Amino acid sequence: MPTRNSPRTRARDLDRMRACGQLDAAYAEGQLGADEYHDRTARATAATTLGELRDLTSDLQLPDSVTDQPPVPTHRPRGRVRPVVAVAGAVAVAVAVTLAVIGLSGSGEDTPAAPVPAPGAIAAPEPAERPAPAGVEPIVVTAPQPLTRDGLERLLADWRAQFGDLVVHEVGLYPDYAFVERTVPGSTDTVERFAYRGGLKRTGTSPRFPTSLDVDLARANIAGLADVIGRAPALLGAPGGAISHALIDDAGRGSTIRVYATRPDDTSAGYLRAGLDGTVIDISRPN
Repeated sequence: MPTRNSPRTRARDLDRMRACGQLDAAYAEGQLGADEYHDRTARATAATTLGELRDLTSDLQLPDSVTDQPPVPTHRPRGRVRPVVAVAGAVAVAVAVTLAVIGLSGSGEDTPAAPVPAPGAIAAPEPAERPAPAGVEPIVVTAPQPLTRDGLERLLADWRAQFGDLVVHEVGLYPDYAFVERTVPGSTDTVERFAYRGGLKRTGTSPRFPTSLDVDLARANIAGLADVIGRAPALLGAPGGAISHALIDDAGRGSTIRVYATRPDDTSAGYLRAGLDGTVIDISRPN
């Protein structure tokens, strides 16, 4: 019989990657400051047990897209519980059905006629169906998909429209949302964060990590980035696997994108690092 995971269960690469993705999401939404985010991320990548990872994420509010943890089960009393409610419900249904059958079979009496309106009363007209306006097409709003070329181009177009350039500090791309950081104008030590779900929403500020640099995505080859994102599972030796997220930043060694993916059986994860032209620099394959 398989045993349930305990806090002492050894963590897999997949578990560490998921925890880092949850920390990314919490950072994007302003739940963590820059120092705490980087500290927790470093601890998550070095964690050896599930308990260590849970300690790093248990106080966070996490969107459904970055967690697949089942809901906390409610405590149920031990022993057999008598199905009193179910029996009562079944009896009520049986009585109702019996009465309905008796009514339909009739007892020799005529069925009561519908009530007759009082003299002079005006019957309310039946509501007519409202016709759809001619020539008007429904507006379908699709969720952004930042891990695709179209979704990435849409994000960058919205960013340029709001700020006039494509200079960012860090970008996190997920299947149905993204977060973007930019250095606060006139500051060298503060960044502001924006969540993106088809529109940019400012979520707060935090200290800028001392050694990190800004990234100008106007110099990026968007087609090359989209291509390396799409090919990441195959490049990692996990064809058919899923892409969990990608991060674009410059930690002081040049602007890069890191793409994280899992095997098709969701048992392990790996990542690759590439330049902004899509050229792969190094690969860390799943175990």
